[in-house]
Amino acid sequence: MKHAPAYRCETGFTLVEVLLVVFIMSLITGVAVLTLPEREDPYEKTLAEVQQTISAIRDRSILTGEVLGVSIHDDRVSIVSWTGTEWQPTGRAGFDLPPNAELEIVRERGARRSSDGPSVIVFNPLGVTEPVRLDLRAGPLTFALKLTEDGDLVEANES
Repeated sequence: MKHAPAYRCETGFTLVEVLLVVFIMSLITGVAVLTLPEREDPYEKTLAEVQQTISAIRDRSILTGEVLGVSIHDDRVSIVSWTGTEWQPTGRAGFDLPPNAELEIVRERGARRSSDGPSVIVFNPLGVTEPVRLDLRAGPLTFALKLTEDGDLVEANES
C-alpha cells in the first residue's frame, strides 16, 4: 500500500494575483481608449468640405480666368462652369450632403435670384463674388457662414 506524500501541492491563483492581472488589463485598456481618434461628426465634416470647396473654387477662378460657381441642388453640392449661355458641370467632383442636412444660400434683399434652377454662387476671375450667407442645417445644429464680396468665408454673427 502506497501512502500520499507528506506535502500537499495547492494549485491556482491567490486573490492578490488575480486582482493584479485585472488591474494591469484595465490600465492597458484605458490607455488604448484614450489614444483612439475622436469620432468625426458628419455635419462638421460637411461644413469643412463646404469651406474648402468654396475657397478652392475662388482660387481656381482667379488663377485660370474661368467663371465658376458652386451649385446647391437637393442634397448635392456641385462645381459648375459658365459657358456663356449656361452652367455646365466641371470635371471636379462635388460632394453629397449627409442625411438630414440641408445647405441653403440666403441672398440679401433685392438680389436677383433665378427660380428656374439650382442656386449658384458665382466666382469671377477678378475674385469678386456676390455676398451671401450659407446656412447649413444639420439635425439640431445650424452653421451660418457669410461669403464676403472678396470671396472669403467668415462665420456669420447672429443678430
